[in-house]
Amino acid sequence: MTVQPAEGTLTELVNGVLTISLNRPDHGNSIPANTVPDVVRMIRSAGQSPEVRCVVLQGVGKHFCTGGDLRAYSQELADGPEALQRSFKQRLDNVSDLIMALVALDRPVIARCRGVVAGAGLMFALTSDWVIADDSATFMFAHRRAGLSPDGGVSYFLPRIVGERTAAQLILGGQLVKADRAKELGLVTELVAADALDETVFRLAGELAGAPQLAMRTAKRLIYSSSADNLQAHLAAETQGIVEAVGHPDFAEGVTAFLEKRRPDFS
Repeated sequence: MTVQPAEGTLTELVNGVLTISLNRPDHGNSIPANTVPDVVRMIRSAGQSPEVRCVVLQGVGKHFCTGGDLRAYSQELADGPEALQRSFKQRLDNVSDLIMALVALDRPVIARCRGVVAGAGLMFALTSDWVIADDSATFMFAHRRAGLSPDGGVSYFLPRIVGERTAAQLILGGQLVKADRAKELGLVTELVAADALDETVFRLAGELAGAPQLAMRTAKRLIYSSSADNLQAHLAAETQGIVEAVGHPDFAEGVTAFLEKRRPDFS
């Protein structure tokens, strides 16, 4: 069963390892809102293919994934807060579908991270079983800079990985976490030199693809089943938080300040 790439992605299946590459390097490998349903379809297809035994997520070029396009958001500001809220509600419902598809993917998933990891990049990294990064990787918890609360399941998965207090410091502090610190916190499972990144990722992927598949898939479902029960409700709360935020003047100020390359004034 062939896994067809979603728009803006590339797929390659070799010896049971499906590599999904985010392929918008000129846009930081961000995922346009209108393509998210197609990405959901691709992830579900991977989970239904008996040929897929392990999945590697990566970005083409120097960044893994830089998140949302604030320039695109700026064009929507003119539509007014109510239209903006409807638009974000729809896109975040689609993102919730993507997160549920990632959690339901009962194959080992490795995120190969370099450069900026933000927005949807955090979502992919936090829902992966392994995050292997080189020393260029920077994890950006920058929602507050745009006057937004977290989305993409960040407020759900991050505390489970680093603990509630550290998660609060990262999110509320709008922190940028360099690769070595990310390794200390557990965001990164293995930190390697840039020239060893591919070898390390695909050596592990090959090992996982050669493991007993029934046992691996059952184990992954069991590991995540306990937390998946309340995930949907948490994602709905995240969505509501974003919908409220984009209708507030702070969002317009955050986006405008970014485009004008100045510090936002949220007073």
